[in-house]
Amino acid sequence: LDTKVIGAQKSGGNISVNVEGAKGGNNETLDCDTVLVCIGRRPFTKDLGLEGV
Repeated sequence: LDTKVIGAQKSGGNISVNVEGAKGGNNETLDCDTVLVCIGRRPFTKDLGLEGV
């Protein structure tokens, strides 16, 4: 929480996500295989198959 995404880059099968603290914190790069983008305040996750993750 209190983090905002500055950008993301895909290279091959990897994704690098650049984030910074929303309150002026440090910048950080997260290396990921998959990125899940969510918006809103109420989850609609039924039937997404998240039990197997």
